[in-house]
Amino acid sequence: MKSQVRTTAFAVSATLLLGSAGAALASSHAEAPFIKSRPRLDATDFYAFMSYESGREDYVTLIANYQPLQDAYGGPNYFPLNPDAIYEIHIDNDGDAVEDMTFLFDFSQGLRNDEQGLALQIGDRMVPVPLKNIAPLGRGDNRAVLNVNDTYSVGTTLGGRRDMNPGWSRRPESGERILGLPLDNVGAKSFPGGYDNYVASLTNTGEIYYDVEFEQCAEGVNRGRVFAGQRKDSFSIALGEIFDLVNFVPLADATPDDPAGDDLADKNITSLAVEVHKDCLVGDGNGVIGAWTTSSVRATQTLDGSPTYQQPINYSGHYQQVSRLGSPLVNEVVIGLPDKDLFNASEPADDGQFATYVTHPTLPALLDALFREPLGAPGNIAPSNLPRTDLVTAFLTGFPGVNQLATVTPSEMLRLNTGIPATAKDAQVNLGVAGGDLAGFPNGRRPGDDITDIAFRVVMGALCHPIGLDLDASGTAGDEGDNLGLCAPGDAPVGTAPLSDGVPQNAGQFDARFPYLTTPLAGSPGNASADMPPVPMNDGDMDADMDTDTGGDMNGDMDGDMDADMDTDTGGGTNGDMNGDMGGDTDTDMNGEMDGDTDGDMAGDMDMDADGGMPMNDPTDCPVDAGDVFVGASSTELELMWDDVGTGVTGYDVFVDGALFQTTDTPMALLDGLDPGAAYFVEIVPFDNEGTRFECLPGVTVSTES
Repeated sequence: MKSQVRTTAFAVSATLLLGSAGAALASSHAEAPFIKSRPRLDATDFYAFMSYESGREDYVTLIANYQPLQDAYGGPNYFPLNPDAIYEIHIDNDGDAVEDMTFLFDFSQGLRNDEQGLALQIGDRMVPVPLKNIAPLGRGDNRAVLNVNDTYSVGTTLGGRRDMNPGWSRRPESGERILGLPLDNVGAKSFPGGYDNYVASLTNTGEIYYDVEFEQCAEGVNRGRVFAGQRKDSFSIALGEIFDLVNFVPLADATPDDPAGDDLADKNITSLAVEVHKDCLVGDGNGVIGAWTTSSVRATQTLDGSPTYQQPINYSGHYQQVSRLGSPLVNEVVIGLPDKDLFNASEPADDGQFATYVTHPTLPALLDALFREPLGAPGNIAPSNLPRTDLVTAFLTGFPGVNQLATVTPSEMLRLNTGIPATAKDAQVNLGVAGGDLAGFPNGRRPGDDITDIAFRVVMGALCHPIGLDLDASGTAGDEGDNLGLCAPGDAPVGTAPLSDGVPQNAGQFDARFPYLTTPLAGSPGNASADMPPVPMNDGDMDADMDTDTGGDMNGDMDGDMDADMDTDTGGGTNGDMNGDMGGDTDTDMNGEMDGDTDGDMAGDMDMDADGGMPMNDPTDCPVDAGDVFVGASSTELELMWDDVGTGVTGYDVFVDGALFQTTDTPMALLDGLDPGAAYFVEIVPFDNEGTRFECLPGVTVSTES
């Protein structure tokens, strides 16, 4: 047993080098020349760790952050991702450096009112507004004031990422695959009830994430969670000083942790998060997984002479990978400037071409040039054990018994041993394995792991000295018997120095539950007017074509799935639907057409009464006999379905407790943002093109689940 403990601790500790072979002085924010010009495609941070939320111990959380350096006040367009790109998280569970499973995020963006946007009546004209929202947003129906209609879907593939159509994850209570994407945190006035309260109103959980079933996971381990949306930037670093030739004394005593030094403290990012049962990920391997994230976009991009909101650029050709991130900071400060774009476009199986950057890292030499004289060192302070074959083992292959996969193929990725249990939030050590916390970096990476301080120390040779784990079971951690044997203490003159960037990073800065990253900073923190005056909406007879929908049905139809090879799809659709012909639709509406003009009158010229209730004119008899209304319920949603009532009917108004809730052109509706355990009286009123209403369906009283 003593020998086994030593072997495991040795292997885990040595993997500190995995993400630190000359790395870790900033995360992957705009790290390569090309991706700097494409921020919507730029992966900034990637996390893979055993979930430490109570009751979720058998789950793995994967988080990919994109679009760096978001200023919270960055309106009026804010920070949507690219609907013509695909964002992916890949899993290798057998060690061949090729993905065995991929989670794909597919985004769709649209405008209300049949892609014309919300409009106000100015004099005798209807004029589209320039903003994404024109009044506060809350837990109710925001369609009349939210100008955009953005959604996303999460698919999974097995094997190579382009070898099969994705199986789309679906909401277990409804079977729908289309998920609502929240608007970025515009400011306190736009979200008077709190931003995360608004985000939670879009989901099927009452939390900010969705519960889903992953089609490619086996029964019993196919339930999981997903999240996509804006969060506060999860990385902390003295970014300006780091790249100004490390313009500070990088010692903990000289530069103690101070939050004021965090140059990312006022920035947001966009997070894509998945929580999935570990048994869905490990396959037939040894319980260790390799993981990384990529973004890809079609290779041919042509400026459009008549650009639209949805399609300012024409995309065609095969999907080309443009961003890649596994272990933090690799492309930022390990890979040389000539090869940064190549690394972003490459696959892990091809990482042998970058081996020189690992065996002969440049960062230690740069630090020696910058600090040898200020430190009064008699000679070179960079580790001298060149070539760094120890880094090759840790950086490209992993260590047996801990983070080495069943087959060894040299490759760069973040490795996680799913057999090592999570450490509770309050017990986490931000130095990870180096601090004795085996569930931390580089055994995966958690948001609270201080990879900058870890890597500063490791790159300058900390692992050539005894480490703070009792490897030899002597009862004393850090004695001579606790040297890893990768190199000698004499190889690293400053290997014991407490190097630091002086910026705190720890678990206390994050939530204790999925998706762990915190509420994004508000673009406008104050609310100058708690009592909003009414927006001057048209109060007359807005034509029925001024609906708030983007044009079609979003009940899981989407006109097909992604083409198997994803290389031949050049169709004109822009809703993120990657099937062979793209369907040509631009639909992003989750409840059918959801027609509805901006004054609450959603029935053509049929004015509403003063309190917004049923229309003043009485309905006529139904053209055909109608059946019952079928209801599915969750704690915050009601899903309604009924028989089509016949020829001539063009839509249905859905009233809840006497007030119009939504309009749809299909015999189904999803009522969301409701209170748990509450009863509602629902009436469905069909209408035709002339505005004639029909009395067909009985009113029903239905309740959400408690």
